[in-house]
Amino acid sequence: MIENIDVEHYYTVLYKLKKLPRSGWVRRDVENPESVAEHSFSLAMLVMMFVKRLKLSVDLNKVLLMALLHDIGETVIGDITPHDNVSIDDKHRQEAEAVQAILQENGLEELFQLWKEFEECATPEAKLVFQLDKMDAYLQARQYQLDKAGLDEFAASTRSSLTDEKLIELLDELENRGNNKA
Repeated sequence: MIENIDVEHYYTVLYKLKKLPRSGWVRRDVENPESVAEHSFSLAMLVMMFVKRLKLSVDLNKVLLMALLHDIGETVIGDITPHDNVSIDDKHRQEAEAVQAILQENGLEELFQLWKEFEECATPEAKLVFQLDKMDAYLQARQYQLDKAGLDEFAASTRSSLTDEKLIELLDELENRGNNKA
């Protein structure tokens, strides 16, 4: 082990994320749905693009880490959705315990505060990542070419989470392009 790093143990966590399909897509019978890791990667790429292209005054490293970490607890608790009849408080408690354990086990406990910051959505960085997380789901729904009702549901859910004017404009533009034209 290099400097007490158990790379294989840490990679096991990453592997679980790579293999864990997103529950919402499974529930919609999407063939070959994206994994949690694929979602985290695409979210990080969206974050990078928005920060750079729009010259946003947020800490790029911080938002990228938030995007990559935000669902790591799902390796332990699974991808819990509102359809799973788990209260929001219980989901947050389970996820916080899982994230804290994963980060501690891998010598990354200092990142727990960053994950918590994202969950609390109180800083500009956390708000940006939270909103882009919702936008990612809508963009993914377009890629899966869901029917109009499915896309309308994702658009409404995304819209209810957006506060940034540029992201609202983007959603308007995407909806105006029409369904199934990703």
